Amino acid sequence: MTAPHEPCGAAPATEGIKYAGSKLRLLPYILEMANRTDARTVLDGFSGSTRVSQALAKSGYRVISNDVAGWSEVLATCYLLNRKPSSHYAALIEHLNAVRPRDGWFTAHYGGAPNGGLSVQPDGLKKPWQIHNTRKLDGIREEIEALDLSSTERALPAGWRQGTLHDVAALNPESWSAKRRPDVLSYVDLTNTKWGYVENVETCRWDEAPSRARRVLRRGDTIMATVRPGNGSFALVGEEGLTGSTGFAVLRPRAAADRALVWCAVTVSDNLDRLAWLADGAAYPAVRPAVVAATPVTLADPATRAEFASLVDPLLDKVESNKRDSRRLRVLRDELQARLLSGKLQLGEDYR
Repeated sequence: MTAPHEPCGAAPATEGIKYAGSKLRLLPYILEMANRTDARTVLDGFSGSTRVSQALAKSGYRVISNDVAGWSEVLATCYLLNRKPSSHYAALIEHLNAVRPRDGWFTAHYGGAPNGGLSVQPDGLKKPWQIHNTRKLDGIREEIEALDLSSTERALPAGWRQGTLHDVAALNPESWSAKRRPDVLSYVDLTNTKWGYVENVETCRWDEAPSRARRVLRRGDTIMATVRPGNGSFALVGEEGLTGSTGFAVLRPRAAADRALVWCAVTVSDNLDRLAWLADGAAYPAVRPAVVAATPVTLADPATRAEFASLVDPLLDKVESNKRDSRRLRVLRDELQARLLSGKLQLGEDYR
């Protein structure tokens, strides 16, 4: 077995987050391979912390940095579009470091007491950062929004802002009651919903239905399991007349144009990991529905969101159409198979 060769040169300095999947040590090898080609434009399709994008840009390449994670766009804007030296930001950093800490979104969701080095708090929820750090972060974030900064300095395009799913979706907007309910339910449970697909719908009478069959589902709703949220029990509702389990957090877009935004924000892998991390309980780890609604999301200006919807909505509609076709074909297959096995259906000579 031969040892890997050493790259010819060192990579330029980059900044980023240290984590298990970091490409920091691979940068010299990546640049060496890139130099063997005649390419001058590089698509970094899964840019993450942008380490590779930074190194390529500093090596003279034109870089297109892409990732589904909103935080990756912030890093790319900061490191790839900024043209000013670090000395330009010295006074701004000094000002932000002097901002008074305050309680805000990060403190509410991630700030905890030291608790002997444990992240689990007295309320049973995991808070990975100490509260004095999240208060500092909340104070700085609000001050950045208040200052007259360019979109690159702010690391968000003009007209964009940080928000949560609650800004664009209503949480659990409808439920059946004893006085307002259908006689027969088409029931969707967690066990029958996996990785974006409702595998089975159970038809049952109201008086025979499980007590958790209460959530009213509408076409365009995103449903996300609150019990074991990392197990992939989520789906985009593609038809009317369904009833969901109370084990789902139902997110209904406040505007029809935000259907794709809500769906993507809930089901992106970073958010699934976040919900799994925040789930509490040994036997049935779960999060509150409000935690799902508090999912951070970068909110573009209305025109950009409308353009995004015009591109993604037809794809989602096609996916739902394919799912319906698949269900019909599955039912047809089962019926034909049963007739074939019972002898009611005979195959011609050409199929034997």
